[in-house]
Amino acid sequence: MTRLLFIGLLIGTSVAFAQSNVRIRGTITAVDSNVLSVKSRDGKDLKIHLAKDLGVSTAKALKLSELPANAYVGSAATRQGERLVAIEVHTLPPQVKPGHTPWDLEPGSTMTNAHLTGIA
Repeated sequence: MTRLLFIGLLIGTSVAFAQSNVRIRGTITAVDSNVLSVKSRDGKDLKIHLAKDLGVSTAKALKLSELPANAYVGSAATRQGERLVAIEVHTLPPQVKPGHTPWDLEPGSTMTNAHLTGIA
C-alpha cells in the first residue's frame, strides 16, 4: 500500500510540473477582474486567467540615440540578403538570457539579446 501511495505521489507531482509557458501574440481587447481578453494574430478570441499576484511593468519608448551606454537590449530582426535588419529594439532586465535565437514576431525573425556597444 505504501508503494502504491508513493507511485501515486510521483505521478501527481510530475503532472503538476508538466505545465509549460505559451507565448501569445495579439491585441488586448479587454480586462475584466483577473481575465485578460486577447485577439490573437490568427483571429482567435482568447481568455487568459491571470494569477492574483501577477506583476505588470511598462517601458517608455526611446529613440535609439537615447539608449544609455552599454544598455542591455533585445533586437528582433529579419534577414535581408546577408544582413540582419532590426524590426524593433527594446531594453531588457538583466535576468533575460543573452544570445541569438529564432523569434516569433514575423516569419523567419530572430532575437538577439546583448549589451549595446554602438549604433550604426
